[in-house]
Amino acid sequence: MSLIHIFASNIKQYRNAQKISQEKLAELSGLHRTYVSAVERERRNISIDNIENIANALDIEPYKLLMDENSRRLLMDEKQLKEFRDGIFALRTRRFGTVAEIMIKHLYDLDESGSLAFDKKAKDTDERIEVKFSTVMKENDDKIRDNNVIDQCKKANLANRAMTSADVGTYAFDCNIQQVKRNEFDILYYGLFFADQIEIYRMESSEILNCPGYSDKQHRGNEGEGQFHLNQDNIEYHRKHHLQRILKYAELYNLLSRQTGDSE
Repeated sequence: MSLIHIFASNIKQYRNAQKISQEKLAELSGLHRTYVSAVERERRNISIDNIENIANALDIEPYKLLMDENSRRLLMDEKQLKEFRDGIFALRTRRFGTVAEIMIKHLYDLDESGSLAFDKKAKDTDERIEVKFSTVMKENDDKIRDNNVIDQCKKANLANRAMTSADVGTYAFDCNIQQVKRNEFDILYYGLFFADQIEIYRMESSEILNCPGYSDKQHRGNEGEGQFHLNQDNIEYHRKHHLQRILKYAELYNLLSRQTGDSE
């Protein structure tokens, strides 16, 4: 499909959607009506300046007039995925944890636990499943003080702090996997939501004590409740010994869409 055909079809589509006649479009864009008609009929080439004039008249970005249907669909998918991912990172702890639980439930076809002690249950084996995840953010580069409060607030946005999976050797980070009650589950699914992908790890309760940095004491008086951290020092250990799978956000979006009926 030629670019002039795509361009001509898009002009007509956007013009009709806004109920604008060729004559009105010509007036708004400062062009002659016969010129606009010829462009729509693919009888005239068009300069970059006039592409911009027509786009301005239609109140759209010029690049949209040069995109075919597949390109527009991909662009929309990218916007949806970014909105989806950014929304996950913006969730508070409990709501974020629920998203992770739903993800693991449908990835591994688990049942609800029917208990407050653990999150899910394996259908065939009745194994008790616990789910613990964290988003991965760069550590703050400074404390908030009187003289830098505005600057630190600006730096706190997702675009500045969310880490990709390739950033682990470049930026410091520290993700706390906490409230680990190893006597109350059989399998722990845990992991990290990076900006570009989700890393899912699996550990049996019998392996918890051997996890680097694991502490069986999280809060005073909470016996049997421990925690461990994922950071620059030990991420490769978890990747080597416990990585179960890597999930892209498009895969997660499609997985959850099938449950909600939002897939197209």
